[in-house]
Amino acid sequence: MLRVTTNYMTNNLSRNLRSHNRELDRIQNQISTSSRIQAPHEDPTGTALLMLYRGKMVEFGRYEKNIEDSNARLNFVDVKLQEINTYLQNIREQAVKGANGTLTKEDREKIAIQVEQYLRQIVQTANSKFKGESIFSGFQTNKEPYKINFGRIQGWGDPLISKVQYQGDVGIHYREIDRGEYMGINLPGNRAFWASNQRITSQTIATGYMAVSTNADLPYQIIKIDSVEIRIDDGDNLQTIADKINSANIPVKAEIDNTTGNDFIVLQTTRPHQLWLEDDQGSTVLQDLGLIAQGGNYPPNNYASSAIVQGDSMFNKLVSLRDALFNNDTNGINAGLGGIDEAMDNLRAHMALVGARQSRLEIALERTSKNIVYANDIYSKIQGTDMAKAITDLKNIELSHQAALQVGARIIRPTLLDFLR
Repeated sequence: MLRVTTNYMTNNLSRNLRSHNRELDRIQNQISTSSRIQAPHEDPTGTALLMLYRGKMVEFGRYEKNIEDSNARLNFVDVKLQEINTYLQNIREQAVKGANGTLTKEDREKIAIQVEQYLRQIVQTANSKFKGESIFSGFQTNKEPYKINFGRIQGWGDPLISKVQYQGDVGIHYREIDRGEYMGINLPGNRAFWASNQRITSQTIATGYMAVSTNADLPYQIIKIDSVEIRIDDGDNLQTIADKINSANIPVKAEIDNTTGNDFIVLQTTRPHQLWLEDDQGSTVLQDLGLIAQGGNYPPNNYASSAIVQGDSMFNKLVSLRDALFNNDTNGINAGLGGIDEAMDNLRAHMALVGARQSRLEIALERTSKNIVYANDIYSKIQGTDMAKAITDLKNIELSHQAALQVGARIIRPTLLDFLR
Protein backbone atom coordinates (compact mmCIF):
# COMPACT_ATOMS: atom_id res chain seq x y z
CA MET A 1 0.00 0.00 0.00
CA LEU A 2 1.39 3.40 -1.03
CA ARG A 3 2.34 5.56 1.90
CA VAL A 4 1.53 9.20 1.32
CA THR A 5 3.82 11.51 3.22
CA THR A 6 4.49 15.21 3.21
CA ASN A 7 7.68 14.59 1.23
CA TYR A 8 5.79 12.64 -1.40
CA MET A 9 3.23 15.42 -1.85
CA THR A 10 5.98 18.02 -2.03
CA ASN A 11 7.92 16.12 -4.69
CA ASN A 12 4.77 15.42 -6.69
CA LEU A 13 3.79 19.07 -6.57
CA SER A 14 7.29 20.13 -7.67
CA ARG A 15 7.22 17.68 -10.57
CA ASN A 16 3.86 18.99 -11.77
CA LEU A 17 4.98 22.59 -11.46
CA ARG A 18 8.15 21.85 -13.48
CA SER A 19 6.00 20.19 -16.13
CA HIS A 20 3.77 23.26 -16.27
CA ASN A 21 6.79 25.53 -16.54
CA ARG A 22 8.21 23.49 -19.44
CA GLU A 23 4.87 23.60 -21.24
CA LEU A 24 4.52 27.32 -20.59
CA ASP A 25 8.04 27.88 -21.95
CA ARG A 26 7.31 25.79 -25.04
CA ILE A 27 4.08 27.63 -25.85
CA GLN A 28 5.65 31.02 -25.17
CA ASN A 29 8.46 30.17 -27.61
CA GLN A 30 5.91 29.12 -30.22
CA ILE A 31 4.08 32.42 -29.86
CA SER A 32 7.18 34.65 -29.76
CA THR A 33 8.92 32.93 -32.73
CA SER A 34 5.76 32.02 -34.69
CA SER A 35 7.33 28.57 -35.10
CA ARG A 36 5.35 25.57 -33.96
CA ILE A 37 8.23 23.08 -34.06
CA GLN A 38 11.20 24.07 -31.90
CA ALA A 39 12.91 20.67 -31.86
CA PRO A 40 12.57 17.55 -34.06
CA HIS A 41 11.25 15.37 -31.21
CA GLU A 42 8.21 17.63 -30.84
CA ASP A 43 6.84 16.48 -34.22
CA PRO A 44 9.04 14.01 -36.14
CA THR A 45 6.63 13.77 -39.10
CA GLY A 46 6.29 17.54 -39.32
CA THR A 47 10.07 17.93 -39.08
CA ALA A 48 10.56 15.56 -42.03
CA LEU A 49 8.06 17.56 -44.09
CA LEU A 50 9.78 20.81 -43.12
CA MET A 51 13.12 19.47 -44.33
CA LEU A 52 11.48 18.33 -47.59
CA TYR A 53 9.87 21.69 -48.34
CA ARG A 54 12.90 23.67 -47.18
CA GLY A 55 14.91 21.72 -49.76
CA LYS A 56 12.28 22.43 -52.40
CA MET A 57 12.41 26.16 -51.67
CA VAL A 58 16.20 26.15 -52.04
CA GLU A 59 15.88 24.18 -55.29
CA PHE A 60 13.19 26.47 -56.72
CA GLY A 61 15.22 29.50 -55.67
CA ARG A 62 18.20 28.19 -57.61
CA TYR A 63 16.03 27.63 -60.70
CA GLU A 64 14.66 31.16 -60.35
CA LYS A 65 18.19 32.62 -60.28
CA ASN A 66 19.21 30.50 -63.27
CA ILE A 67 16.18 31.64 -65.23
CA GLU A 68 16.79 35.30 -64.41
CA ASP A 69 20.47 35.03 -65.40
CA SER A 70 19.59 33.12 -68.57
CA ASN A 71 16.98 35.67 -69.51
CA ALA A 72 19.42 38.54 -68.99
CA ARG A 73 22.02 36.85 -71.19
CA LEU A 74 19.55 35.99 -73.93
CA ASN A 75 18.19 39.54 -73.89
CA PHE A 76 21.74 40.77 -74.41
CA VAL A 77 22.29 38.29 -77.25
CA ASP A 78 19.00 39.35 -78.84
CA VAL A 79 19.96 43.03 -78.74
CA LYS A 80 23.31 42.32 -80.41
CA LEU A 81 21.73 40.18 -83.12
CA GLN A 82 19.23 42.94 -83.85
CA GLU A 83 22.05 45.47 -84.09
CA ILE A 84 23.90 43.30 -86.61
CA ASN A 85 20.69 42.72 -88.55
CA THR A 86 20.25 46.51 -88.81
CA TYR A 87 23.82 46.90 -90.08
CA LEU A 88 23.21 44.20 -92.71
CA GLN A 89 20.04 45.94 -93.86
CA ASN A 90 21.98 49.17 -94.27
CA ILE A 91 24.75 47.38 -96.17
CA ARG A 92 22.18 45.78 -98.44
CA GLU A 93 20.66 49.15 -99.23
CA GLN A 94 24.10 50.47 -100.15
CA ALA A 95 24.84 47.37 -102.23
CA VAL A 96 21.61 47.82 -104.18
CA LYS A 97 22.74 51.36 -104.99
CA GLY A 98 26.14 50.01 -105.96
CA ALA A 99 24.57 47.55 -108.41
CA ASN A 100 23.04 50.46 -110.33
CA GLY A 101 24.69 50.56 -113.74
CA THR A 102 24.76 54.34 -113.84
CA LEU A 103 27.26 54.69 -110.97
CA THR A 104 30.89 55.48 -111.59
CA LYS A 105 33.88 53.66 -110.14
CA GLU A 106 34.38 56.51 -107.67
CA ASP A 107 30.77 56.23 -106.53
CA ARG A 108 31.22 52.52 -105.82
CA GLU A 109 34.47 53.13 -103.96
CA LYS A 110 32.59 55.48 -101.62
CA ILE A 111 29.99 52.77 -100.99
CA ALA A 112 32.81 50.24 -100.43
CA ILE A 113 34.23 52.43 -97.65
CA GLN A 114 30.79 52.51 -96.01
CA VAL A 115 30.61 48.72 -96.22
CA GLU A 116 34.07 48.52 -94.63
CA GLN A 117 32.92 50.65 -91.70
CA TYR A 118 29.78 48.59 -91.22
CA LEU A 119 31.91 45.43 -91.37
CA ARG A 120 34.15 46.72 -88.59
CA GLN A 121 31.12 47.60 -86.49
CA ILE A 122 29.64 44.12 -87.02
CA VAL A 123 32.88 42.47 -85.88
CA GLN A 124 32.97 44.75 -82.83
CA THR A 125 29.37 43.80 -81.99
CA ALA A 126 30.13 40.10 -82.49
CA ASN A 127 32.96 40.51 -79.97
CA SER A 128 30.58 41.95 -77.34
CA LYS A 129 30.87 40.80 -73.72
CA PHE A 130 28.28 40.24 -71.04
CA LYS A 131 29.60 40.59 -67.49
CA GLY A 132 33.13 40.30 -68.86
CA GLU A 133 32.45 37.14 -70.90
CA SER A 134 32.34 36.90 -74.68
CA ILE A 135 28.87 35.79 -75.69
CA PHE A 136 29.57 34.41 -79.17
CA SER A 137 32.72 32.37 -78.53
CA GLY A 138 31.27 29.14 -77.14
CA PHE A 139 33.26 27.93 -74.14
CA GLN A 140 36.15 30.31 -74.95
CA THR A 141 34.52 33.14 -72.99
CA ASN A 142 37.85 34.67 -71.98
CA LYS A 143 38.82 35.57 -75.56
CA GLU A 144 37.19 37.55 -78.33
CA PRO A 145 35.49 35.22 -80.80
CA TYR A 146 36.74 37.05 -83.88
CA LYS A 147 40.19 38.21 -84.86
CA ILE A 148 40.63 40.70 -87.69
CA ASN A 149 43.44 40.46 -90.23
CA PHE A 150 44.15 43.56 -92.28
CA GLY A 151 45.42 43.82 -95.83
CA ARG A 152 45.59 46.28 -98.70
CA ILE A 153 43.67 46.67 -101.91
CA GLN A 154 45.50 47.91 -104.97
CA GLY A 155 44.76 51.56 -105.52
CA TRP A 156 43.67 52.17 -101.93
CA GLY A 157 46.11 53.42 -99.32
CA ASP A 158 44.54 52.53 -95.98
CA PRO A 159 44.58 48.94 -94.69
CA LEU A 160 41.24 47.15 -94.91
CA ILE A 161 39.85 44.00 -93.36
CA SER A 162 41.08 41.05 -95.38
CA LYS A 163 39.95 38.19 -93.14
CA VAL A 164 37.85 37.68 -90.02
CA GLN A 165 38.92 34.51 -88.22
CA TYR A 166 36.82 32.68 -85.60
CA GLN A 167 38.75 31.94 -82.39
CA GLY A 168 35.99 30.40 -80.30
CA ASP A 169 34.48 26.93 -80.35
CA VAL A 170 31.04 25.35 -80.66
CA GLY A 171 30.39 24.99 -76.93
CA ILE A 172 26.86 25.63 -75.64
CA HIS A 173 26.37 26.89 -72.07
CA TYR A 174 23.38 25.25 -70.43
CA ARG A 175 21.41 26.34 -67.38
CA GLU A 176 19.06 24.10 -65.41
CA ILE A 177 15.71 25.91 -65.33
CA ASP A 178 13.75 23.03 -63.80
CA ARG A 179 14.58 19.56 -62.58
CA GLY A 180 16.17 17.78 -65.55
CA GLU A 181 15.30 20.66 -67.91
CA TYR A 182 18.24 22.54 -69.43
CA MET A 183 18.45 25.47 -71.84
CA GLY A 184 21.30 26.80 -73.97
CA ILE A 185 21.93 30.45 -73.23
CA ASN A 186 24.53 31.35 -75.86
CA LEU A 187 25.13 31.16 -79.60
CA PRO A 188 28.54 30.19 -81.03
CA GLY A 189 29.53 32.81 -83.57
CA ASN A 190 30.40 30.30 -86.28
CA ARG A 191 26.73 29.37 -86.37
CA ALA A 192 24.98 32.70 -85.84
CA PHE A 193 27.27 34.61 -88.24
CA TRP A 194 27.53 32.04 -91.01
CA ALA A 195 25.93 32.60 -94.40
CA SER A 196 25.67 29.49 -96.57
CA ASN A 197 25.76 25.75 -96.02
CA GLN A 198 29.30 24.45 -95.85
CA ARG A 199 30.45 21.55 -98.02
CA ILE A 200 33.73 19.67 -97.63
CA THR A 201 34.67 17.27 -100.41
CA SER A 202 37.60 14.98 -99.71
CA GLN A 203 40.14 14.39 -102.46
CA THR A 204 41.53 11.28 -100.76
CA ILE A 205 40.39 8.04 -102.41
CA ALA A 206 38.51 5.95 -99.85
CA THR A 207 37.50 3.00 -102.05
CA GLY A 208 37.64 -0.15 -99.93
CA TYR A 209 38.41 1.81 -96.76
CA MET A 210 37.91 0.04 -93.45
CA ALA A 211 38.43 1.58 -90.04
CA VAL A 212 41.17 0.03 -87.92
CA SER A 213 41.99 1.27 -84.44
CA THR A 214 45.62 1.99 -83.66
CA ASN A 215 44.94 1.00 -80.03
CA ALA A 216 45.06 -2.77 -79.67
CA ASP A 217 42.98 -2.58 -76.47
CA LEU A 218 40.24 -0.46 -78.03
CA PRO A 219 38.25 -1.97 -80.95
CA TYR A 220 36.74 1.34 -81.98
CA GLN A 221 37.57 4.99 -82.63
CA ILE A 222 35.76 8.21 -81.75
CA ILE A 223 35.22 11.10 -84.14
CA LYS A 224 33.47 14.35 -83.32
CA ILE A 225 31.36 16.39 -85.70
CA ASP A 226 30.06 19.64 -84.22
CA SER A 227 31.18 18.26 -80.81
CA VAL A 228 28.88 15.22 -81.12
CA GLU A 229 30.72 11.93 -80.58
CA ILE A 230 30.32 9.20 -83.20
CA ARG A 231 31.74 5.74 -82.57
CA ILE A 232 33.49 4.10 -85.50
CA ASP A 233 34.03 0.37 -84.93
CA ASP A 234 36.89 -1.62 -86.39
CA GLY A 235 35.85 -2.95 -89.79
CA ASP A 236 33.37 -0.13 -90.55
CA ASN A 237 33.53 0.70 -94.25
CA LEU A 238 32.90 4.06 -95.90
CA GLN A 239 29.15 3.50 -96.28
CA THR A 240 28.77 2.46 -92.64
CA ILE A 241 30.65 5.56 -91.51
CA ALA A 242 28.43 7.77 -93.68
CA ASP A 243 25.32 6.08 -92.26
CA LYS A 244 26.51 6.63 -88.69
CA ILE A 245 27.09 10.32 -89.39
CA ASN A 246 23.66 10.64 -90.96
CA SER A 247 21.97 8.93 -88.02
CA ALA A 248 23.67 11.21 -85.48
CA ASN A 249 21.58 14.09 -84.21
CA ILE A 250 23.50 16.81 -86.04
CA PRO A 251 22.62 19.09 -89.00
CA VAL A 252 25.19 17.41 -91.24
CA LYS A 253 24.72 15.06 -94.16
CA ALA A 254 27.38 12.59 -95.30
CA GLU A 255 27.45 11.14 -98.81
CA ILE A 256 29.82 9.24 -101.04
CA ASP A 257 30.92 10.74 -104.35
CA ASN A 258 31.91 8.04 -106.86
CA THR A 259 31.32 9.97 -110.08
CA THR A 260 34.95 9.36 -111.08
CA GLY A 261 34.82 5.66 -110.29
CA ASN A 262 36.54 6.17 -106.97
CA ASP A 263 34.86 6.81 -103.61
CA PHE A 264 35.28 10.14 -101.85
CA ILE A 265 33.42 11.19 -98.74
CA VAL A 266 31.53 14.48 -98.72
CA LEU A 267 30.14 16.31 -95.70
CA GLN A 268 27.57 19.08 -96.05
CA THR A 269 25.67 21.05 -93.44
CA THR A 270 21.89 21.05 -93.61
CA ARG A 271 21.74 24.35 -91.70
CA PRO A 272 24.27 27.13 -92.32
CA HIS A 273 27.19 26.82 -89.93
CA GLN A 274 30.88 26.06 -89.93
CA LEU A 275 31.73 22.37 -89.66
CA TRP A 276 33.67 21.42 -86.56
CA LEU A 277 35.64 18.21 -87.20
CA GLU A 278 37.82 16.36 -84.71
CA ASP A 279 39.54 13.00 -84.42
CA ASP A 280 39.16 12.24 -80.72
CA GLN A 281 41.02 9.95 -78.31
CA GLY A 282 43.71 9.01 -80.80
CA SER A 283 41.34 8.37 -83.70
CA THR A 284 42.61 8.86 -87.28
CA VAL A 285 39.38 8.25 -89.24
CA LEU A 286 38.79 11.82 -90.44
CA GLN A 287 42.49 12.18 -91.26
CA ASP A 288 42.50 8.89 -93.18
CA LEU A 289 39.45 10.00 -95.16
CA GLY A 290 41.12 13.28 -96.13
CA LEU A 291 38.74 15.61 -94.30
CA ILE A 292 41.17 17.04 -91.76
CA ALA A 293 44.92 17.50 -91.85
CA GLN A 294 47.27 14.87 -90.53
CA GLY A 295 47.98 15.57 -86.91
CA GLY A 296 44.75 17.60 -86.97
CA ASN A 297 45.14 21.12 -85.68
CA TYR A 298 42.35 22.29 -83.48
CA PRO A 299 39.23 23.16 -85.49
CA PRO A 300 38.14 25.10 -87.43
CA ASN A 301 41.50 25.54 -89.16
CA ASN A 302 42.28 21.84 -89.47
CA TYR A 303 40.70 20.95 -92.81
CA ALA A 304 42.92 18.89 -95.09
CA SER A 305 44.70 21.15 -97.58
CA SER A 306 43.63 18.85 -100.41
CA ALA A 307 39.92 18.96 -99.48
CA ILE A 308 37.58 21.27 -101.37
CA VAL A 309 35.90 23.55 -98.82
CA GLN A 310 32.86 25.55 -99.90
CA GLY A 311 30.61 27.88 -97.91
CA ASP A 312 31.35 31.23 -96.35
CA SER A 313 30.76 33.20 -93.19
CA MET A 314 28.87 36.48 -93.08
CA PHE A 315 32.20 38.29 -92.85
CA ASN A 316 33.66 36.65 -95.95
CA LYS A 317 30.53 37.58 -97.87
CA LEU A 318 30.88 41.22 -96.79
CA VAL A 319 34.59 41.29 -97.66
CA SER A 320 33.77 39.92 -101.13
CA LEU A 321 31.04 42.53 -101.60
CA ARG A 322 33.35 45.36 -100.53
CA ASP A 323 36.07 44.15 -102.90
CA ALA A 324 33.58 43.93 -105.75
CA LEU A 325 32.57 47.54 -105.10
CA PHE A 326 36.20 48.65 -105.07
CA ASN A 327 36.84 46.76 -108.31
CA ASN A 328 33.73 48.19 -109.98
CA ASP A 329 32.54 44.59 -110.53
CA THR A 330 28.74 44.64 -110.97
CA ASN A 331 28.53 40.83 -111.23
CA GLY A 332 30.44 40.53 -107.97
CA ILE A 333 28.15 43.13 -106.38
CA ASN A 334 25.07 41.14 -107.38
CA ALA A 335 26.67 37.97 -106.01
CA GLY A 336 27.42 39.90 -102.81
CA LEU A 337 23.76 40.86 -102.52
CA GLY A 338 22.87 37.17 -102.61
CA GLY A 339 25.46 36.50 -99.90
CA ILE A 340 23.96 39.22 -97.68
CA ASP A 341 20.51 37.69 -98.11
CA GLU A 342 21.86 34.29 -97.04
CA ALA A 343 23.57 35.82 -94.01
CA MET A 344 20.43 37.72 -93.01
CA ASP A 345 18.26 34.62 -93.38
CA ASN A 346 20.56 32.64 -91.09
CA LEU A 347 20.84 35.51 -88.62
CA ARG A 348 17.06 35.89 -88.43
CA ALA A 349 16.67 32.15 -87.90
CA HIS A 350 18.91 32.47 -84.83
CA MET A 351 17.00 35.56 -83.71
CA ALA A 352 13.83 33.47 -83.85
CA LEU A 353 15.59 30.73 -81.84
CA VAL A 354 16.59 33.24 -79.17
CA GLY A 355 13.03 34.61 -79.09
CA ALA A 356 11.63 31.10 -78.62
CA ARG A 357 14.03 30.50 -75.73
CA GLN A 358 13.00 33.79 -74.13
CA SER A 359 9.34 32.79 -74.34
CA ARG A 360 10.15 29.44 -72.80
CA LEU A 361 12.02 31.18 -69.97
CA GLU A 362 9.00 33.39 -69.26
CA ILE A 363 6.83 30.29 -68.89
CA ALA A 364 9.47 28.59 -66.71
CA LEU A 365 9.78 31.69 -64.50
CA GLU A 366 6.01 31.86 -64.00
CA ARG A 367 5.89 28.16 -63.12
CA THR A 368 8.84 28.44 -60.74
CA SER A 369 7.37 31.50 -59.01
CA LYS A 370 4.14 29.58 -58.41
CA ASN A 371 6.12 26.62 -57.05
CA ILE A 372 7.97 28.91 -54.64
CA VAL A 373 4.68 30.38 -53.38
CA TYR A 374 3.17 26.90 -53.02
CA ALA A 375 6.21 25.51 -51.16
CA ASN A 376 6.33 28.55 -48.86
CA ASP A 377 2.63 28.18 -48.12
CA ILE A 378 2.96 24.49 -47.22
CA TYR A 379 6.06 25.21 -45.13
CA SER A 380 4.28 27.97 -43.25
CA LYS A 381 1.28 25.78 -42.56
CA ILE A 382 3.48 23.03 -41.13
CA GLN A 383 5.83 25.28 -39.16
CA GLY A 384 3.66 28.28 -38.40
CA THR A 385 2.05 28.64 -34.97
CA ASP A 386 -1.74 28.58 -34.73
CA MET A 387 -1.95 31.67 -32.55
CA ALA A 388 -5.54 31.16 -31.39
CA LYS A 389 -4.82 27.60 -30.29
CA ALA A 390 -1.47 28.53 -28.72
CA ILE A 391 -2.98 31.37 -26.68
CA THR A 392 -5.84 29.12 -25.56
CA ASP A 393 -3.34 26.41 -24.55
CA LEU A 394 -1.27 29.03 -22.75
CA LYS A 395 -4.30 30.22 -20.74
CA ASN A 396 -5.23 26.65 -19.85
CA ILE A 397 -1.72 25.87 -18.62
CA GLU A 398 -1.62 29.12 -16.65
CA LEU A 399 -4.91 28.21 -14.95
CA SER A 400 -3.66 24.72 -14.17
CA HIS A 401 -0.41 26.15 -12.84
CA GLN A 402 -2.20 28.66 -10.60
CA ALA A 403 -4.57 25.97 -9.34
CA ALA A 404 -1.64 23.64 -8.56
CA LEU A 405 0.08 26.39 -6.60
CA GLN A 406 -3.06 27.16 -4.60
CA VAL A 407 -3.78 23.49 -3.83
CA GLY A 408 -0.16 22.90 -2.87
CA ALA A 409 -0.25 25.89 -0.53
CA ARG A 410 -3.27 24.47 1.25
CA ILE A 411 -2.06 20.86 1.49
CA ILE A 412 1.58 21.44 2.43
CA ARG A 413 0.92 24.46 4.68
CA PRO A 414 1.02 22.57 8.10
CA THR A 415 4.42 22.66 9.85
CA LEU A 416 5.85 21.11 13.06
CA LEU A 417 4.49 24.03 15.09
CA ASP A 418 1.00 23.25 13.78
CA PHE A 419 1.31 19.72 15.26
CA LEU A 420 2.60 21.01 18.68
CA ARG A 421 -0.33 23.33 19.26
